[in-house]
Amino acid sequence: MVFANLVDEKVMNLVHSLIWFSRNPAAALSIKRREFKLKVKLLVANPEGVEEQKRIIEEHREKYPGELPKLTLEASLVLILLAFSLYLILYLLMEH
Repeated sequence: MVFANLVDEKVMNLVHSLIWFSRNPAAALSIKRREFKLKVKLLVANPEGVEEQKRIIEEHREKYPGELPKLTLEASLVLILLAFSLYLILYLLMEH
C-alpha cells in the first residue's frame, strides 16, 4: 500500500509538471534554466546575487504562462508536418 501511494504521488507530480510545462514551453524552459543556474551558483558557494536570482525566478513564475510566443506560418507548418509524420510512423508500426 505504501509503495502504491508513493508511485501514485510520483506519477501525479510528473503529470502536473507536464501540464505546467505545456501551457507555455518557452517560458517554462526559461524559468527552469534560471532555476538551474541558481542551483549551480549555490553549489559553487557564490552567495552574492542568489537572493536577486530567487526574486527574478519568482517574478517569472508569477507571470507564467504569460503570452504565448507567436509562430510564423513556416514554423506552424513544420510542426503540423512533424506531428503528422509521427502519427504516420506510429500508425505503420502498430499495423504490423
